[in-house]
Amino acid sequence: NSLTRLRKFVYGPIKQTFMSPPVIALLLGFSTALIPPARNAIFSQGGYLRFFGSALVSLSDAAPATFILVTAASLVLDPKKATTSLTSSLSSNDERRTQDLSSSNASRERNEHCFDKIEDA
Repeated sequence: NSLTRLRKFVYGPIKQTFMSPPVIALLLGFSTALIPPARNAIFSQGGYLRFFGSALVSLSDAAPATFILVTAASLVLDPKKATTSLTSSLSSNDERRTQDLSSSNASRERNEHCFDKIEDA
């Protein structure tokens, strides 16, 4: 029982990691680069899989712009949540300012009281 739980605990994340599309693409790319006949067939001018290689090159040219677009889109806030968080942020800032002002007034009054005692002495 504990062996099956351990296997599920270890095997699950490893399988999930290695079966993700970026890792599969990385492994395929490395294997293509390390095997000269495959590399020549896909990327050489007279290779019999050149059509596939040129399609890969065309897709890879657009990849950086696509990654930037997806990253920027993930940073956009939901408008409903943004107004709610902005409102709560503003109200908490107002409360903080009020506390800062009251504490600064209290410290000013203490200082004035101390100076009054020094002048009286």
